[in-house]
Amino acid sequence: MRRRAALTLVVLALQSLTSPHLYGAAGWAPRPFGINSAYAELNLLYHAVFSVAIPIALVERIFPALRRRPFLRRGGLAGTSIVAVLGVGLLRVSVPPSEDPGYTLPVPAVAVLVLFIVGLAVCAVRLPSSSRRPGAEPPRPALVGSGCAAAVPAYLGLLYPFAGARQPAFTDGLWVLVPMLVAAVVAGSAGLALRRWSAAPGWTPRHQLAALGGALLAHTAFGAIAVAAPRGAPDVAVQLAWGGATAILLVLLDRRRPAPATPGERIPS
Repeated sequence: MRRRAALTLVVLALQSLTSPHLYGAAGWAPRPFGINSAYAELNLLYHAVFSVAIPIALVERIFPALRRRPFLRRGGLAGTSIVAVLGVGLLRVSVPPSEDPGYTLPVPAVAVLVLFIVGLAVCAVRLPSSSRRPGAEPPRPALVGSGCAAAVPAYLGLLYPFAGARQPAFTDGLWVLVPMLVAAVVAGSAGLALRRWSAAPGWTPRHQLAALGGALLAHTAFGAIAVAAPRGAPDVAVQLAWGGATAILLVLLDRRRPAPATPGERIPS
């Protein structure tokens, strides 16, 4: 929940969820209550996974001693919070004035987002972590990685207009609600499957790394095809280089022997 609160703070600074001009997102789908619905569905989950959850999981894999320990002490957390607020402020004064001049987030929307941020922060601090019951045994790591690799471009491709499309999945008008619904089903199914598998005794570090690697490599491949290709060969080459470097580092990380878990400890999902 702390991650969601931080993401909502960035959204508050960027104004992208409600802007009628920024990135052309207002034309992707209907805008209930002035919210760019398809853009919100795409980016809130995308950044929660790729900007926050996966980096944390990789850090825990590289430094297994941090698995069950806070990354920062109180002073470090305070310093990081200050830097984060300053970064959000820099984002606010740099991107919207140049990319979306003249637009200011309406006061009711600001109030709702602030309440949302405060609510998520309070829940993150006060609510206990939910316990998970042992789930179904996971399939082989290769199948877990393949499933994640399939889910990522399916989700992104259903919500991000590419190859000249003006709306997601080359739809028109209210037909966009169909790919939005399918994308929600894809994300929900993948999340539930990973949650069940990672709670099972048979979930191993290799399963976790396969899931992370499948998602990362599929993300890079989608970026090369849908985002970089229209910009030209140099951008595609950069994406492919990132993908190759990611694959090599994942292989090296897989060859490292992870530290054994303490009694009763599970490998996090």
